[in-house]
Amino acid sequence: MRLTRANVLLLVALAGLVAAEIGLQRSGPVEREIERLFPDLFRDRAARFLLEGAGVSVEGRRTTEGTWILPEHFDHPANEVSVDLLLTALTSLTTLDLLSEDPARHGSYRVGQGQALVVRVWDEQGELLAALVQGAEVDGATYVRRLAQDAVYRAPRLRTIRLDPRLWLETRWLAFEPATVTEVRLGGTLLERRLVLQRDPTSVERWSVEGGADVRPQRVKDLLRVLQTLHLEGVVAPRMGEADFGEPQLELSLGFLDGATASGLFGATTPEGGVLACRDPQTFVVRFGRATWELLRGQLAELVR
Repeated sequence: MRLTRANVLLLVALAGLVAAEIGLQRSGPVEREIERLFPDLFRDRAARFLLEGAGVSVEGRRTTEGTWILPEHFDHPANEVSVDLLLTALTSLTTLDLLSEDPARHGSYRVGQGQALVVRVWDEQGELLAALVQGAEVDGATYVRRLAQDAVYRAPRLRTIRLDPRLWLETRWLAFEPATVTEVRLGGTLLERRLVLQRDPTSVERWSVEGGADVRPQRVKDLLRVLQTLHLEGVVAPRMGEADFGEPQLELSLGFLDGATASGLFGATTPEGGVLACRDPQTFVVRFGRATWELLRGQLAELVR
């Protein structure tokens, strides 16, 4: 069969396409395995973490009971939500979004020496499970790399890990439901006399001074609301005897439906206008800020006037 000029052109084009396909197959991207950034890290193995950056550090340790504490803050309980978010984030990181393997580019991602936050996690035997360098944050993600390795990855949805101790401390001081409170006992130098408020067992709205007149229910509710939302600013000492606590300005005790009680002492005023407090003489001495202390004192004044 005689080839026409059109057939010749089609054959040439076909040969070109075949050659191009072979070339693409030979020079295509090298496949790489996608894995977890820290394959040995599992939540139940994590026993200690250390966050370091800009001269600040936060350390957490898991107790034998499974809770987390902060050794640098006299072993005060850690914020379990913050620890949970950290471990969840670290265990979910993968090598999917590889950006660079060139150490010369570390500076542009802010994962270079001295630029970044370093996160380490160990198990109970002291084996290092994860060592992360976290750099700049862009569009809800951060740039990360394994410590002592050059490859930089994009970590989607991993925001910058903060080193503010207040984010890692359990800052809620009293945990209770106001509806379960049946008695409030108050004393200390802030008050002219000790005061006992009791709730009528047949009503959630009626409160009275022990052996005396009724008290406006809203004033008691407002006081309980303030107590329920007290958040400490820092931990001063492991117990009252190891701090310059001073004479209690306010002594507080709450009684509950089940017979349980919760108490607190508010002592010396801090130079910043806040106050030292502890749950009882054997528990942590903590510090509340000026705004918190003024709010509580104002609520007490409303209650007794």
